[in-house]
Amino acid sequence: MLKLFAIKNSCFDDDKRYEKYLALVDCARREKIRRLSVREKRNQSLAAGVIVPLALERLGFIGGVEIAYGEHGKPRLIQPEGLFFNLSHSGEWTVAAFSDCEVGVDIQQIKPADMRLADRFFAAEEREAIAQSDGAQELFFRLWTVKESYLKATGAGLSRPLNSFTVRFKGGGASIDDPLVSKHWYAVEVNAPAGYKIACCTALPQPVPNPEIINL
Repeated sequence: MLKLFAIKNSCFDDDKRYEKYLALVDCARREKIRRLSVREKRNQSLAAGVIVPLALERLGFIGGVEIAYGEHGKPRLIQPEGLFFNLSHSGEWTVAAFSDCEVGVDIQQIKPADMRLADRFFAAEEREAIAQSDGAQELFFRLWTVKESYLKATGAGLSRPLNSFTVRFKGGGASIDDPLVSKHWYAVEVNAPAGYKIACCTALPQPVPNPEIINL
């Protein structure tokens, strides 16, 4: 099972809605949000705080939500049991992926990117693919989202450099060649809002989901 949910952060531009959902998040998240000086960042943090319980309701889970964090900061659900999740945000969207196995998700807004980042963060084969592509900017973000979702799924996070493994696109899918990991991981690209790319990575093969938009 792989389910994906999305919230448009700007839905919290409405002050009444903002205050309603701010009152529902835990005290630590509420104080974190209030310390942010930019409304856009407050909206983004609030979306990250409410998307998990709202998505769990839609998945049929009733009751409290308890989250812990791994060695490299990956969140995991203590309650409800037996379910894995991951979060990502970019631009005006926040997304959450849920699965019955380890999962990572990444969303990126497509905007002009400094291709020198590819020289710094991507493997040689990926850099060559970008150099030969007619759509270098789009390929850059396709690669970036798959790579980020993989590191988040494995729990490695920023402890692993992005250029320590290679992503290849073939046959309508993505494969990951990681010389340090023998386990096979499964990466998929997901339909994303216009101007964005989304990728998910899971420990087991899963059908590709369409994101469910949570309208408040």
